[in-house]
Amino acid sequence: MIALALILACGGWKQNVKEGDDWMSRDNPGAAARAYNKAIDARPDDPALRLKMAEALVVDGEYERSLEHSALALEAELPSAGLVRASALLNLGRADESLELLKREAVGTADPEVQRLMAEAEIMRGDLTAAGHWLREATRESGDPRALAAQAYVAARLGDTESIGTLMPLARSWYEPSPSACADLGAAWLAAGQTGGANAAAELVMAVDPGARQTGGLHDRWRDEARRAAGTANWEGALRSGLRALTLDRDDGELTWAVATWYASLGDWQAATTWAENALTLEPYRAPEQSGSVAAAASAAESTLTPEARAQARREIATLLVQGYRSLGDPAGELRAHEILIASGASGNDVLLRMAELLIDQRRPDEAMRVAMEAHRRGAPGAARLAAIAFRDDGDLENAVGWAAEAWSAAPGDPDVALLLADMHSEERRYDEALQVLQMAIGLTPDNRALQKARREIVERAN
Repeated sequence: MIALALILACGGWKQNVKEGDDWMSRDNPGAAARAYNKAIDARPDDPALRLKMAEALVVDGEYERSLEHSALALEAELPSAGLVRASALLNLGRADESLELLKREAVGTADPEVQRLMAEAEIMRGDLTAAGHWLREATRESGDPRALAAQAYVAARLGDTESIGTLMPLARSWYEPSPSACADLGAAWLAAGQTGGANAAAELVMAVDPGARQTGGLHDRWRDEARRAAGTANWEGALRSGLRALTLDRDDGELTWAVATWYASLGDWQAATTWAENALTLEPYRAPEQSGSVAAAASAAESTLTPEARAQARREIATLLVQGYRSLGDPAGELRAHEILIASGASGNDVLLRMAELLIDQRRPDEAMRVAMEAHRRGAPGAARLAAIAFRDDGDLENAVGWAAEAWSAAPGDPDVALLLADMHSEERRYDEALQVLQMAIGLTPDNRALQKARREIVERAN
């Protein structure tokens, strides 16, 4: 009887393994894991069983549990144990640990899957150049669409848009390429600013997985992955998953805004401003006045934000745009961003002062003087000087002198104000008054060469 029980038990766990393998072949890792678990109950110290369980859990998204099982297989030095564990670590955002395991796996071999995962780890670490190297190695002998599509994405992030068109037909030539590979192609086109290619990639995703846009589908999964990556400051990972999700739904205003912030965190201000501008055209951030009255009312009704929250969100987007356009040296863009700030209810004096400066630089003195005078009314230091410049640029020297005098009264001795007021007095040939202003400023800042030069020029002019 004991012998019969042992035979039945042995046959039982083997049957469980066979059942698990069958479920894996039918792409049902959850059922496979349940079957393998029964086998492990009978043979808890079997590293081969643990490895099968770890692999099933990785495919099923149970990465923490996978690590528990892969540890025994790794200790037993089973082939591919490091690969399975590295994949789990990658999905948990632990790129450095994953890369260390993969380097060991890569010794003496040129396994394309190891190279592909090494590239994934490098993307997560933010080293796109290294990622590109490993992806080229991974695709040298294999035509894995996942590696090809990832290579297209990395190329786009590095500014090589021509490679996308070359790699896309190769990646889609496989029978049923994975949805993630198709989405990587879409992410590559979006990173390159080409929506037509992204539309084609979205069609590929939907052909492979018709439920990708449904609640709980791939769009939602990639969106959630992006948020988790951003939560650990993994900006490259967040960006890639976010662009994958946007391939399927480019009307997702909240994710579009998030992508802009991730680009900004990576220091790519050109892309950050582009995506932030796009976010302002989408719900829930679009201003109701951007469309006709009927459409505007419908837009406001559909928004997930209250009017106050919407205005606050628009101020945050405009603040990023200010920083971005200033970094890019684009005063026209920065001015537009300040106008959005003002329209969204921003009332800080620094906003008004900078806006007045930009309007002066853009040769719009009539608007500049109004903004500067409002800033002065609110008690902003320096506003009177900007008003003076705006009036002067508008050809109204009388008011310009008056505002410059106001600025001088508020900040006597200020070199910039002194130069401005002295120049205006000089234009009206009031040289004594001009010299008096300059002398006072020089007394406070005797080493200021600009003041000394201006005094010499006015003395020469007066003689």
